Amino acid sequence: MTRSCIGSATRRTMLALVVCLIGSYSATARAKVADMDFKELVAYSDAIVVVTVTKVEPTRDGDQDIEARLRPLKVATARVVETWKGAVAKDVRFVASPTWTCDIAGAREGEKLALFLVSQADSPIMRIVHSGRGRMLLHDVKGMPYATVDHQVIFPAGTKTISEKKTRRTRLPALSFEAGKPLSVTDTFTYEVRSIELGTLRALVQREVDRESAGKERLVTLHALVRREVDRKSAGKERLVSGKAP
Repeated sequence: MTRSCIGSATRRTMLALVVCLIGSYSATARAKVADMDFKELVAYSDAIVVVTVTKVEPTRDGDQDIEARLRPLKVATARVVETWKGAVAKDVRFVASPTWTCDIAGAREGEKLALFLVSQADSPIMRIVHSGRGRMLLHDVKGMPYATVDHQVIFPAGTKTISEKKTRRTRLPALSFEAGKPLSVTDTFTYEVRSIELGTLRALVQREVDRESAGKERLVTLHALVRREVDRKSAGKERLVSGKAP
């Protein structure tokens, strides 16, 4: 192959790659996940638990718990260690793989997690709140348990968190101009992880759960007062109809 032919082929390949990347970026740009206040994360959750993942498996053909259009998905089973909100069994099952572009749901056997979960209609399999951002990996920092938190979860002002730098090596596909000889390169990148001490996270959840409970009690009390007034007016009308003074 002549030099000019190689140059032409290279230009065509690079152009195709650029078009592909632009298309991928455009699709991703249209699908975004908004930030969520921590109190909303708690309010949206049907169950908040600390678990150890015991099994991760693909959905089965006969499993009707997950919509067919979302296959193939992975489902994780986890043993509950602590329950912070909701009523759950000793084991929970949840979707452990992405269901759309910006979903970061996942799980690995042996992981310890703090999970914010939402129920699905007519299914015992739950989902991680906020497209996977309700999954918080537990790890130790100087002998203390911490939970990693996605940057799109917004804590109340003044909440203490720490930032850790992590390094990962990833093998990436590379362009090859020789048929039958795929290439790859190994890249190392550094990124920051935000974490919160597990006791602090537990206390924040409990505070929001208590607020929810107090709010529900106020609604019940208000409903009872309204019901009492309605009954009084109804009783007064009955006495007027019967000719008795109220």
